[in-house]
Amino acid sequence: QAPPEQSIAAKLGVAAGDQVIGWQSLSSDYSGAPILGEFDPVPSWNALRWRLLDAVTGEQGFALEMRDASGGRHIKSFRQGDLPQVTPESDPLKALGLFPQITPPSEWNQLKLGPIDALSFASQRVYVITKVSMRLMLGLLTGKTTLKQLGGPLSIADMAGKSAQVGWQPFVAFLALMSISIGLLNLVPLPMLDGGQLLYDAWELVAGKRITLSLQEKLQKVGFLLLIALSLLALFNDLQRYLLP
Repeated sequence: QAPPEQSIAAKLGVAAGDQVIGWQSLSSDYSGAPILGEFDPVPSWNALRWRLLDAVTGEQGFALEMRDASGGRHIKSFRQGDLPQVTPESDPLKALGLFPQITPPSEWNQLKLGPIDALSFASQRVYVITKVSMRLMLGLLTGKTTLKQLGGPLSIADMAGKSAQVGWQPFVAFLALMSISIGLLNLVPLPMLDGGQLLYDAWELVAGKRITLSLQEKLQKVGFLLLIALSLLALFNDLQRYLLP
């Protein structure tokens, strides 16, 4: 798909029909010198999308090996200083200007891997998704993301339904993404969550004594109220998103 006119990809000369076939991370001091070394293969748009999110949220430049419609290969470098900033009002992928070509599921190419390669590929994907998710969660504290982006049960049901309509593979991928998100949320250091228990254990390790039961009960109540407030906020965002477009 052709990149938007003002996007970074358009300024670099990326055209409709160009296919990304390789990825290479660039150092922070990259100055436009010829790129050496091998490119990591990019097997799918989903894999590329998470790499793009990882680069933007991590503020790391990257180079793409691309193949045009005639079969020729060329390299496009997205330097660190040119990457879009993550802000509550912006869409970093839209600012980059890299989008997939819309094709029906029947024309998709299947990625077939052996057990060992599949385990390695899945581990790398979980690692990247975890990094991006943690950065976005921390962005709530730094102001780079906003609480309005939180989604509740309506958003989850909507995305689950849309992924299921495409096919069972996207639906399973969505379930995996939800599992990772729930696991990270459970590690947030709030009472009522496993992260809160880890915080208690860390306090005992440092102070040499356990938190009193009365204080634990008070903290549990505070944690419960915070979780309820977060859930209500997510539901409120859903109602605004779907009932008040």
